[in-house]
Amino acid sequence: MIHYRPARQALLGTPAVPPRRQHAISAHLDVDLLALETDDQLSVLVELTAPTASARAAARPASTLQVVLDRSGSMARGRLDGAKTALLGLIDKLDPGDNFGLVAFDDRVEVAVAAGPSRTSRR
Repeated sequence: MIHYRPARQALLGTPAVPPRRQHAISAHLDVDLLALETDDQLSVLVELTAPTASARAAARPASTLQVVLDRSGSMARGRLDGAKTALLGLIDKLDPGDNFGLVAFDDRVEVAVAAGPSRTSRR
C-alpha cells in the first residue's frame, strides 16, 4: 500500500504556497491510502498558483482574438446564448491594443466584425 498524507498546511487551512513564491502547483488526492495493483479510481485536485498581475514586470504584447461563431440550428436550446455570453466575457478581457474579429456562420458565412483594434469595451 502507498500511504498519502496531505500537507500540514492543507490540513490547517493555510496556504500551501509560501508568499514569496510566484508560481506553484500542488496536487491533493481524495483518499489517504491507495492499494497497489487495483483498478480503483481516484480523484486528484490540482491547484495552480500564478503570479499576480503586479508581479509581472513587462506588459504583454498585443494579441489577436479571431472568433468563428456557429449560429446554425445545432446551437439551439441556449447554446448560442451561452456562446455569446462567453464571447462577451472574452471581449471584456481584451486590452485596448489587442485586435478582435468575428466570423459567424450557419448555411452562409458572414464577417460580422473585421479583424482590427478592439478599442471599444463593454466596461
